[in-house]
Amino acid sequence: TYNYDKEIRKLIAALEMSFNSGIANVKKVLDDTKDSPHLLPGKTPGLTSTVTSMDLKVKKGIMDLKRKLMDVGKKKDEL
Repeated sequence: TYNYDKEIRKLIAALEMSFNSGIANVKKVLDDTKDSPHLLPGKTPGLTSTVTSMDLKVKKGIMDLKRKLMDVGKKKDEL
């Protein structure tokens, strides 16, 4: 039998990594500007870019996971 569990875990790990990495980058910029909040407006283009990239990666990860789960569901119906 095919090992879907391993593939699903791999997709979830990639999704988790994309999300955690994006959040860590945003938090780092906010922490860096904690003592100089007036610098934050200048950092917003970079933050916006990070959040946009994270959004795309997470959406792709969710779609990949959804497709894999649907594949597993189809295989169950074929049994």
